[in-house]
Amino acid sequence: MDPRALSIYLKWPLLRFGLIAAGLIFGVELILMWALPWILPPGAPYWIGAIVDASALAVICGPLLWFTSVRPVRRLAILAAGEYVQILDHAADAIIVIDEKGRIETFNAAAERAFGYAAKEALDHNVSMLMSSPHSQDHDGYLQRYSQTGVRHVIGMSREVVGKRKDGREFPCEIHVSELRTAGRRLFTGIVQDISERKKKQAELQEYWDQLATKNDELETLAQQLADLNTELSRTARHDGLTNLLNRGAWEEGAQLEHERHRRYRHRYSILMIDVDHFKLYNDQYGHPAGDRCLQRVAEAIRQSCRNVDLVGRYGGEEFVVLLPETELSDALVVAERVVVAVRSLNIPHERSKTASCVTASVGAAGSSSTEGFEPIVKAADDALYEAKKSGRNRVATATQVEPMVAATASK
Repeated sequence: MDPRALSIYLKWPLLRFGLIAAGLIFGVELILMWALPWILPPGAPYWIGAIVDASALAVICGPLLWFTSVRPVRRLAILAAGEYVQILDHAADAIIVIDEKGRIETFNAAAERAFGYAAKEALDHNVSMLMSSPHSQDHDGYLQRYSQTGVRHVIGMSREVVGKRKDGREFPCEIHVSELRTAGRRLFTGIVQDISERKKKQAELQEYWDQLATKNDELETLAQQLADLNTELSRTARHDGLTNLLNRGAWEEGAQLEHERHRRYRHRYSILMIDVDHFKLYNDQYGHPAGDRCLQRVAEAIRQSCRNVDLVGRYGGEEFVVLLPETELSDALVVAERVVVAVRSLNIPHERSKTASCVTASVGAAGSSSTEGFEPIVKAADDALYEAKKSGRNRVATATQVEPMVAATASK
């Protein structure tokens, strides 16, 4: 029983006991002092009077003190001890009190449930029986070092340890250790809480977060794939599937923007219309798969003949179109001639061509004007293309004149 707890209950009863005892002894002593001269014979030795006095005090005061003070205080102490035990046993957490040598002095009902030992099995045994290795081997050393140095490592703080039940099973627990000094003794109280459920919930939560992180990574991967797919779809929507050049719709959109810039800032641009000569005869001779490969090579030759800022598109069938920003018609004719040479230099055989023994191209060129849209310039370039084809193909023409490819013609 904790003496501090008892003192709460016994403070006033003990005071009463002291007052009653002092009063009884004083009263009995007065009576004896008056009665002894009448009781003892004259001339009796002093020691006989002392014995009679002490005996009378014991006989008279003993029973009176027992019934008036000692028995009530004893009953109150027993009641207080019982209440203290009930308080401990009704605590939700395990409460274990040990001495300086680690011997168990208190082991409440919650501790019995947690560790599987009855209180009588645990009392007076070393607390290391409740610990798993390596704490069980090191515990007494902790106590000894603390007693010698006073340096706290676990006293006054909470920590997680692994407890061991009577059947050998281990379980996670949280323990808070406090120190009590009483009656010249040093005691340590440990409040132990089984945290198995908490650990289980933490593990489940961690697993949930891990799964969530995995799903998040998967979603990010899918989002990236979707973004890539959207980019590819956007590119596909704007590009010709065979030649990878701008399709007609995307090219016309770009051409309209360039024409608006031309109207606002008076920046010149030119348009080239390009047609593969006698391509229908090529398809008839070599088949459509070969024709597709031919168009792919021609498209690449046209692209390489132009700048990165130029809009190069497939206008339809074997026709291609190029818009050259910031380019006068005279400079556009240079690019057109470069295209004709590049296509012929591919040396793609064309046995049925009426122009050359290989695939060739004709180009019509037109410069920008103050029209409402780019369509009239496209029409002018198309008219020029017609003139180039009518003049023998494998050459460049404008809407007003035909410019044969000298180098190309010389190579025929």
